[in-house]
Amino acid sequence: MNEKRLKISAVLPAYNSAERIGRTIQSVLSQNRPPDEIVVVNDGSTDRTSQVVRSFGKRVKLIEQQNQGASAARNAGIKAAEGDWIAFLDSDDEWLERHLESQERILLENPFLVWSAANHINNLESENKSFPFTDPAAAKEILNGKDYHQSYFRAFRKQATGCTDTVVIKRDVLFESGLFREQQKIANDLDMWFRIAHKYPSIGYSPEPAAIYHLDAEWSISRRLCTIEEFSDLLRRHIKLAQEAGSLEAFSEHIGWQVPAWCRASLFDKRAYQVRQFAKQFSDYLPAWKYFVIMTLTINPGLTMKALRAISRVVRKTGLRKRAVRPPKRIDE
Repeated sequence: MNEKRLKISAVLPAYNSAERIGRTIQSVLSQNRPPDEIVVVNDGSTDRTSQVVRSFGKRVKLIEQQNQGASAARNAGIKAAEGDWIAFLDSDDEWLERHLESQERILLENPFLVWSAANHINNLESENKSFPFTDPAAAKEILNGKDYHQSYFRAFRKQATGCTDTVVIKRDVLFESGLFREQQKIANDLDMWFRIAHKYPSIGYSPEPAAIYHLDAEWSISRRLCTIEEFSDLLRRHIKLAQEAGSLEAFSEHIGWQVPAWCRASLFDKRAYQVRQFAKQFSDYLPAWKYFVIMTLTINPGLTMKALRAISRVVRKTGLRKRAVRPPKRIDE
């Protein structure tokens, strides 16, 4: 491996994370290749988050701010960071010890890359389940002998782009892309990755899990799910950005996959009545058979919701699901 080293800053946004952030910081300190600095942004916590962070002494830089949300917290960390590269980690989650070592290798061996990520483990403590998000063997096959994807959007459809906890990216590219949108409270990380992918479609990727994503952490700074309206706004805005960047073909293919996926998730709860209108908005991007299936499932959304929940319960109890996922929230009739 090239002896050159990257200067990497770990940025951790935190909100009411006193019970978990000590574990998170320790996972950063335990890296085979430690970051050059650790920046924790306390986003107006009302618990002992600050005290826990301060217990690590000078090894961690603590920034305090009023509660403004995940985007503002990450932006504050990026601005305060001294590294040329930023590695993100939510205060509820953990890095596995070889994460930064692996990402540094990929970026040094492929100097044209401005960002990289990795597979991760979904952990659902309430059900004692923990599985790689993508099977490492399948992820390796998708890479086809490389350690990067040519197209972020195509890799996304194959669920092989990692999560925010595994992203390492050039600090200058974050500024060039406008940083995280602070007015956007939901899917702010996805919005950022889309903006970067329009201009820099190639992304490094490690098929081996590099982080543990704790699905039970509903209190997280960035865990709330999007509404249909928020999904629509996100996609419409990025269609325009893709047109401007010349990436509309790749993004259109992504919409054709993402819209049915979001519709399927929405059919689990009382948002189901919105699905039909949502699919109509993006029908030009959907294969005819997918559009037909969505329309059929929305004819009787109550029945569809009950059927999907029943199937989900069976799958969970029989152990057929090979991936740990957050269970759908119960919405009373």
